[in-house]
Amino acid sequence: MAALSFEAAERYVLQRQRFGMRPGLGRMEVLLKRLGHPERRLSVVHIAGTNGKGSTAALLAAALQAAGYRVGLYTSPYIVSFTERICIDGMQMPRDHFAAEVASLQPLVEMIDASALGPMTTFELITAVALDYFSKQHLDVVVLEVGLGGRLDATNVVRPMLSIITNIGHDHMDVLGPTLGQVAYEKAGVVKSGVPLICGVELDEPARVIEAIAHRRHASAYWVHRAYEARMIESTLQGTTVDLTSCFGAIDNLFASLTGSYQVANIAAAAFAVQLLEKEGLERLNEDALRHGFAQVQWPGRFEQLGTDPLVIVDGAHNPEGAMALRTAILSLGEKGPLTLVVGVLEDKMLSPMLDALLPLADWIVATAPASPRALPAQQLAAAIRAKGQRVTATCDRVEEAVAVAYNTLPAGGWMVVTGSLYTVAQARRFCLSKMRKGSRMC
Repeated sequence: MAALSFEAAERYVLQRQRFGMRPGLGRMEVLLKRLGHPERRLSVVHIAGTNGKGSTAALLAAALQAAGYRVGLYTSPYIVSFTERICIDGMQMPRDHFAAEVASLQPLVEMIDASALGPMTTFELITAVALDYFSKQHLDVVVLEVGLGGRLDATNVVRPMLSIITNIGHDHMDVLGPTLGQVAYEKAGVVKSGVPLICGVELDEPARVIEAIAHRRHASAYWVHRAYEARMIESTLQGTTVDLTSCFGAIDNLFASLTGSYQVANIAAAAFAVQLLEKEGLERLNEDALRHGFAQVQWPGRFEQLGTDPLVIVDGAHNPEGAMALRTAILSLGEKGPLTLVVGVLEDKMLSPMLDALLPLADWIVATAPASPRALPAQQLAAAIRAKGQRVTATCDRVEEAVAVAYNTLPAGGWMVVTGSLYTVAQARRFCLSKMRKGSRMC
């Protein structure tokens, strides 16, 4: 087995993006069998959902870690660093370990590539790296976030101790199906026979689909909105405070260091998971651990404040429900002065309702495009904004240019929100933080 540098390993994984998304479990099952089924040696909480699954995963992992458990966390996509997708106790997978894992899997991957199953995708390979790495690290729990859907997602090779579906919304419907019921069917693939399910879905059609599947699989289903009364006390740029009341009792003034009023639902789902896992035998996972973990959690790119003077916020809203949640979060801050909105989206998203939610809040709008082959060109986005009767202040092909233009033309008392895609947010975040570290302006 030839050694690989981190850079070579990263290139080997990312070059598989040319194979696109290829739903199906066949390639993962063959690879994991050859590896001796590392996934079977893990105690997993499996989290699916259109929005909020990453925040819920981060909250739950933080609480587990605060309780003294050794915790693996697998999420996607990355915001800062490629290896942040695979963490243990809040620490990213070391680069040399990542390179070694990729090198060890390379012969098996290329065997599968040459088979009738066809080539492995980027996400399949990263997931296999994570599962194999976690299995060698003597973890107590792995919190595993689904990539897309659930039923045919590469992560759906595990038998979890708990499944969570955060919500169902309008995203990836070209792959998952044209109705919310069909999207729910795909996401309910994470529901396993006899494994409890926590579900935050409130819409009737998808809820009925998930409830029927859980019933058929004899999975005890716990519905967050039925079991919990969650009341937001305060949402500030420092975090969100809620009162929770449930069959497990009351948790008053629970603070989570995640900003945005939309985090209330994620806080409730994660708290529910904490309390259920405690009842299922993780006895150290008590209210003290919950409070400490939630207060310390970090989750970049989700209504994240990057600067205070002027105020700069980045949020990865990338579908209609995410845009409405961002709208609510912006409004919850009250009057903050003139708002400049920097928007960059992928071409496969439901753009019109996203713009309907956000454009009326903006005084100035800058259209851009993230560095992705799936990006909607900035000029096309600008045309769509103008078609809504809104004026586009500037059109920039690069996110970094868009952020600099927006920042340097902010009026007195103005502030800025960058949104539309996690890819847009990742670029904006890197650019802003780099400039701030150097003590220079965004130009």
